[in-house]
Amino acid sequence: MSIPPENTNRIILYPPSRLQITSPANNRNPPLPWLQRTWNVTHSTLPMWRTAKNVRITYKLLPSSSSSRSPQLDDTVTNEHISGKAPSLIEKAMGMRKICGIDTLSESGGWEWRGKGWLKIAGVGRWEVLGWGEYNGERWVVTWFEKTMFSPKGVDIYCDTKPSARLYEDIIAVLKGLGMGEVEELLGEMREVKHE
Repeated sequence: MSIPPENTNRIILYPPSRLQITSPANNRNPPLPWLQRTWNVTHSTLPMWRTAKNVRITYKLLPSSSSSRSPQLDDTVTNEHISGKAPSLIEKAMGMRKICGIDTLSESGGWEWRGKGWLKIAGVGRWEVLGWGEYNGERWVVTWFEKTMFSPKGVDIYCDTKPSARLYEDIIAVLKGLGMGEVEELLGEMREVKHE
């Protein structure tokens, strides 16, 4: 699938919509067929990924349904404990190494995540794409997520491979250049997520 030239070999990022004074653009999302794949979470501000490795998110476009007029994605996050140990009975029971949900595109252009199974009690998690593209052959996405009952607000960087140092440095530089103190503060918590 070809992508617009403005998303090739350039890093374009937007501030999170709730931090903008003007109305956010609704066209930040990549074409859904482009987003539909397994992504490596390569860098994150989330504390829960500090003890994890091989964190991957798989998005699959769901068929249209009468219950939702908005596009929906099946959202599956998998990870392993950084030590490589097998999941404990509690981790297995609670699905801590596999988190499944459904993302629904909201009118604002962001996404609303709802867990499957016992994760339905988690309520709604809101996230949005701050930018995406291909940079010297590397596909990347930067996401912002709001605080939930179980996790703080944060920023993730996804890539379809391990990102080059240059791609990561350029993404961070553009995020800092947004001039949003709340985003810059979070970047101090950004850590690489180990992948093997």
